[in-house]
Order: sequence, then structure tokens, then C-alpha cells
Amino acid sequence: MLYSTDAWHTHNSRELVGVFSNQDELNKYLSKMKRAGKLSDEDMAMLINYNQTQGRDINYLVETEKINPKYERKN
Repeated sequence: MLYSTDAWHTHNSRELVGVFSNQDELNKYLSKMKRAGKLSDEDMAMLINYNQTQGRDINYLVETEKINPKYERKN
């Protein structure tokens, strides 16, 4: 899931940009954002290494969640 956030990544500022089925689809989307001038080379490196951008008025944050997880009984 890709979110836009404020400069401090506060939870209340999060807005869902998109939900992606795999990393390749997310990468395609981010590449299009870069070509459109919304992300820099440094932003792309931060997203790859830290799953977030920093130092911007509007930042981006990537989180992953399990979809349809299988229930596993714990003793």
C-alpha cells in the first residue's frame, strides 16, 4: 500500500494512494511518478531502502499487509 503523508509521517495525515498486488506493480507506478516529476532519484532510493521518503512537504510511505492470511493455530 502506498500512502502520501505530511512531513512527519503522522498517522492522521495518511492518504491511501494505491494498493498494489506485488512489488513489480508498485515499482511501475513509482517509475511513472518519477517520470512525472513527483519523485526524485533520491526519493526512489529512499523508497527502495526505507519504504518512505523524507524531507518533503508531502512524503510517501509503503506498507505491506497480508491479504487473506491463512489461520494457523498456535498452541
